[in-house]
Amino acid sequence: MPANHKRNVSILALSLAFTIAGNQLGFAEEPKTTSAQQTDEAADSIAVEPTNEERDSASSRQAEEVDLARRALIYIESHHNEAIRHWELSRRYFRKWDLDLCETELDLAVLYWDTMQIAHRNLCLVTLLRLNLPKSIAEFAMTVGLGEPIPRTDAEGKELIQQATIKHYKEGLKYARSKDWQDAAFELELAARLVPDDFAVQRSLAFAYANLGNLAKAIEHYQKTFALAPADGSSRADLAYFLAENGKTEEAFKQMEEAVKSSPQAACYHVDLSWMAESRGDLETASKEMHAAIDLAPKQAGLWAHLGEVLEQKGDTKQAADAYHQALTIDPQLANAKERLSKLEPHHS
Repeated sequence: MPANHKRNVSILALSLAFTIAGNQLGFAEEPKTTSAQQTDEAADSIAVEPTNEERDSASSRQAEEVDLARRALIYIESHHNEAIRHWELSRRYFRKWDLDLCETELDLAVLYWDTMQIAHRNLCLVTLLRLNLPKSIAEFAMTVGLGEPIPRTDAEGKELIQQATIKHYKEGLKYARSKDWQDAAFELELAARLVPDDFAVQRSLAFAYANLGNLAKAIEHYQKTFALAPADGSSRADLAYFLAENGKTEEAFKQMEEAVKSSPQAACYHVDLSWMAESRGDLETASKEMHAAIDLAPKQAGLWAHLGEVLEQKGDTKQAADAYHQALTIDPQLANAKERLSKLEPHHS
């Protein structure tokens, strides 16, 4: 090949290479016709000052773009922080050799940061230890860069969060059964963080804090249950018991009144309110609430017997005797009713 021809080919190749590189980097301009270039040159030669309206519009667009970028950065940062938190939790469970919760926390880390390589690496190890070879191989591929992570769908993400919530909730209940309230509260806090609007989780967490003696935190979480289930009196009754145990009798009484209002068909709440009223010396309310409980559970001999005691304190001995008789009709062996009736009967023979 002649030298001139080789040189022309080399120049052409270099030009093509630079053109391709320019296109890849975004430097290449769109080709224009001569007339278009002349039009651009003519336009450039005329200096046009933007109007105030145009300036305001440009400034507004710029502000919107800055705000979008800021929000995007905050979103990414919050998700990455959440991923790191779950990764750190996975280490806690690995040390305890709880591989199930360890894997769950690593899955959550990847859910929030799908390219978090250290989480994929640890998942590779944990799933191998759990003999889940397909998942271990997939995680190994992502760890060494042989594969791309496939983000979970919204439905898959919600399912993972729900399953993680259930696991932490059950773990919390396990600790509660053994009276380990500190670990119970820790696990239930994790469940509540994942699904804040779960009534059962919030109530159990409040109960755990109450048993830890942290009444402020208990009240905080009981208040959440009131908002989640206004018609359920169980949380208010729980709180009333703990308030009473801490000497806050007035607040306890108010909470028990609210429990009765929330669940008027629950005989046990009427009984508890009756007890609280009696302890305050409010015998009128005590007898009224005991009557309400008996209306809901008329076959409970103990309720009739206690009604008799309240009526005795009020000085209504005839009605008290009738209540004791009713208790003994249901349960002839009820010792307390027998004893108290024997003391009253001479007065009504």
